[in-house]
Amino acid sequence: MGRMGEATRIDRAPTVLVVARLRWLGVVLGIVQAYLTSPPPVSRTAVVAASVLLGLYSLPLMAVRRLPRRVADWLVPASLVGDFLICTALVMLLANDEFSTAYVIYALVAIEAAVLYRWRGALVFIAAFAVAMVALYAERAIYFGFVPLPGSAIFRGSIVVLIAMMSGGITSAAQATAVEARRQAARAEVLAVVAGRVAQTLRREYVLDTVMDSLAGLFPDRWHGILLIQPGGRLVLEYQRGEPSGLKLEYSRSPIPEGTAALVIPDLRDWTPPDPLEQPPPELGGHRAAAILPLRATEVSFGVLVSVDRAPGAFSPDQVAFLEALAGQASTALENARLYEEVELLSLTDVTTALLNRRALDSRLLEEFFRAQRYDLPLSLLMIDVDHFKVYNDTHGHLSGDRVLRRLGEVLAREALRRVDIPFRYGGEEFAVLMPMTPPEQAMQVAQRIREAVAAEPFEGRESQPNGFLSVSIGLASYPHHGAGAHDLLEAADQALYAAKQGGRDRVVRFDPADSGRATFRYAGTAMPDHT
Repeated sequence: MGRMGEATRIDRAPTVLVVARLRWLGVVLGIVQAYLTSPPPVSRTAVVAASVLLGLYSLPLMAVRRLPRRVADWLVPASLVGDFLICTALVMLLANDEFSTAYVIYALVAIEAAVLYRWRGALVFIAAFAVAMVALYAERAIYFGFVPLPGSAIFRGSIVVLIAMMSGGITSAAQATAVEARRQAARAEVLAVVAGRVAQTLRREYVLDTVMDSLAGLFPDRWHGILLIQPGGRLVLEYQRGEPSGLKLEYSRSPIPEGTAALVIPDLRDWTPPDPLEQPPPELGGHRAAAILPLRATEVSFGVLVSVDRAPGAFSPDQVAFLEALAGQASTALENARLYEEVELLSLTDVTTALLNRRALDSRLLEEFFRAQRYDLPLSLLMIDVDHFKVYNDTHGHLSGDRVLRRLGEVLAREALRRVDIPFRYGGEEFAVLMPMTPPEQAMQVAQRIREAVAAEPFEGRESQPNGFLSVSIGLASYPHHGAGAHDLLEAADQALYAAKQGGRDRVVRFDPADSGRATFRYAGTAMPDHT
C-alpha cells in the first residue's frame, strides 16, 4: 500500500487550471478597456502591457497537471501575487467612477485567493487590499484632486472583505469535508482489504502484515506494533512499523483492563502501567499519546494492537473507532488461524497415543529432509515395532493393548527422547522417531535407550509375553548414508526394522546398504536376555 497519510492534501490543480483560463478573459477585457474607456486611461500602453503580462504568466499554469509538484507549489502563489499587482495597476490606470471598478476587480481576486488558499489566502488578501486602498485613495486625492466619500469607501471595502471571508470560510469547509471524505474512504478501503485477506487466507502472518502496512500508510508519522501472547503468558512484540524500528518489547501482562474495548492514553507522561517496572521503552520517549486495542475472540486473548503519536491527545474518537474495527479484523484472522491449527492438529494426531500420526510423519519427513539437504545436516529415522503384540492382544484384549500403546507413546515422548526428536505413531503397533541433525552413531545411542526404557517399563500383563517382558524391535536409517530421498530413508529404516524382527527381536539394527540386497543386516544392538 502507498503512504496515503491522514493529512491528505486536496489537489489544487483543477482550480488553478480554471483560474488560468479565466485570466485570458481578463486579458481581453483589459485591452478592450484600454481602447474603449472614456476618458482614456492614463497610459493605454501600460494597460495593454499589464493585460499581456497577465496572459504570459498564465501560460505555464495551463499545463499545471504536468508540472512537478515543487514547481506548481511555487508558481501558483506567485501568479496570485501577480494578479493582485496587475489588478492594482489597472485600477489606478482605469478607475474613474468612485472606485466601483476597483471593488469589482478586487472582489474577484479575493475569491481567487480564498479558493486557492482558504482562510490563509483570504486573510493575506485582506491585508494587501487595505494597503492598496490607502494607496489608491492617496493617488486620487493627490493627482486627480478627487476625494471619494469615506463612508462609501468603507462600505464598498467592507463588501470586498466580506466576500473574501465568505469565500475563505466556504472553501475551508468544503475542502475539510473533502479531506475527511478521503480519510473515511481510505479507512474503508483498508478495512475492505484486510477483510479480504482474512477471507482469502488462514495465514495470520499475511493478515497481520497487511494490518501493519495499512496503519503505516494511513498514519506514517506514528509507531505501530502488535504484541502477541506467548505460551508462557508474556506479551512479546511480533510486528512493528514506523520509527524507531527494530524495537524489542516484552511485558508480563496486557495493560488493558479486562472488559475494556480500547485504552486511549492522551499523555504517556501521566500514565501508570499495571506493572510500574514495565514503562514504555526509552526509544519511544518522544511519543506522548497512545491507543492500545485488545486482540481477542469470544474466549481467547491473543495480544494487543498499539499505536503511538508524538502529539498529546492525538487520537480522535473516529480514529479510535477505526482502530477498533481494524483490531477486530486482526482478531478474526488470529481466531481463524487458531481454529485451523486445532483442526489441523487433530487431523495429524493419533487418538489413542496423542502422538503425531503417519500423515504428519510424511509431511515432516519431507520438510526435515529438504532442510538436511540444503544445509548439509545429518538426519536419522527410527522405525519401532512392538514384539509379539498380537499375542498380548489375544491374551489381554484390545482395550489393554490400546493402554500399552498409549503408555509406550508416553515413554517415547517423556523418557527416551531429546527435545529435537519427534515421535509418531506409524500405524498399528508401529512407531517412528524422526531425529533432525542427528548422525547415525548418536541415533544408535538414542535407539538403544528407547529399547531399554520399553523393556524396563512395568506394562500390565507383560509377563505373558514370550520373553516375559514387553520389547520392541528398532530399525535405523540415516541421511546421507542410507538414501538420497525421503522415501529412500523411510524404506531403509523399514528394511532395517524387518531385519531386527527376523534377527530375533528386542534389538536395534542399523541399515547397511552393502547387505540390503541379500536381506541380511549387521546386528547393532545388545539384546536384554532377562527382564524377569
